[in-house]
Amino acid sequence: MQKLFNINIITPTGVQFHGNAHSASLHTHSGAITLLADHEKIISVFNPTNINVITDDAKKTFAIGKGVLKFSGNQLSILTDFFVQSYAAPAALRKNEINKVLKLNMIEVNYDNIDIKLQEEISKLKD
Repeated sequence: MQKLFNINIITPTGVQFHGNAHSASLHTHSGAITLLADHEKIISVFNPTNINVITDDAKKTFAIGKGVLKFSGNQLSILTDFFVQSYAAPAALRKNEINKVLKLNMIEVNYDNIDIKLQEEISKLKD
């Protein structure tokens, strides 16, 4: 059986998804990436995209806003400013829908908190 890793998707309002996964795939600034258990340590940033998560019982797709990810020690942490269950809409539509929701709800994102969390995660990698 394929090895699992832990995944947490976190927004400024809290943990949006937590579970074990066989794989997680998304587009980052560096290109498409698929993470599997025992992946090398990585920190990357991304713009609004879909993330596909394969668990024991399902393939889950989430739309996420811009943010940062860190994979270390079979733990994937994703800090993002937006999260919603998705149904694999085309990228342009996803970005438009995310922007509409952000404007309609007038969501204010505290990027200082995201930056502080990123710095904490980077310091953990150095240990």
